[in-house]
Amino acid sequence: MPDAKQPFSPAEDLAKGVMEEMFAGNVAWLEDIHNVYGRWTQGMLGTVQEMVRLWEGRFHEDCEACKALSACHTPLDLQRFGQAFAVKASRDYAEGVGRLLHVTVEALGPPAAPGPRG
Repeated sequence: MPDAKQPFSPAEDLAKGVMEEMFAGNVAWLEDIHNVYGRWTQGMLGTVQEMVRLWEGRFHEDCEACKALSACHTPLDLQRFGQAFAVKASRDYAEGVGRLLHVTVEALGPPAAPGPRG
């Protein structure tokens, strides 16, 4: 009959003790890492959402512009349409970049006051 094996060998007990000590001594450090990566992830998500919002809006506007461009019959129509299109696109991109900068500054800004650690 084979010998019954103990669930943990002395080496495993030592490794377990070392890991428990390492984690217990570094709880604050691990919480800080968790907070930093959480803020980074939220910042990246916000940035991507703003970029998609800008691209989606401009794509719709550009599709509509193609339809309107085909309705132009004179050079004056083309000039008026082109000018209005350029002004609107510039405004949209400026506002979009402003929102992106706002999201980025918020993500990189100082963290909220930490709660009590215990």
